[in-house]
Amino acid sequence: MMLVLKKDVTDTEIDAIIRQASAWGVRTTMSRNAGRHVIGLSGDDQTIAMRPFHGLQGVESVAEISKPYRLASREFQPESTIISFNAEHTDGSRVDVGGKRVVVAAGPCSVESREIMNRTASSIRNSGAAMMRAGAFKPRTSPYSFQGLGVEGLRILMETRKASGLPFITEVMDTR
Repeated sequence: MMLVLKKDVTDTEIDAIIRQASAWGVRTTMSRNAGRHVIGLSGDDQTIAMRPFHGLQGVESVAEISKPYRLASREFQPESTIISFNAEHTDGSRVDVGGKRVVVAAGPCSVESREIMNRTASSIRNSGAAMMRAGAFKPRTSPYSFQGLGVEGLRILMETRKASGLPFITEVMDTR
């Protein structure tokens, strides 16, 4: 569900709504888009449905989010999420993913050598792609298969980025 807040809602009212939701065991996600304040509610659907959110001060209406992917739904998040990559291009431009422009990322399955990555980056740039991609870590079920270059592969990608001006994407193997 989502709570559409009144246009003149105060910060104090918003804080009170969030505190009450938390007391009821409901998680909240605040969104301030297009002049509207919306609070997304997540947790057990039955618990949420049983709580009198519509009676809280500052709440204009309570609406069901009909899509199963609530946090990505246009009902909750009407504006596009744009992720900016610092491209380090010589012209100072950057790459924005999620905007109106289609962004193409190209590259090999895995980083194999500096020479291959430099040649690939040149080809990618000349083809008009905005980013390069390559796997530095290649986890396999067999320990005898190629496992990627790991940290050395990341170093090669960073060197290639610096030389070519293309940002890169690669897999994340550990949050650390």
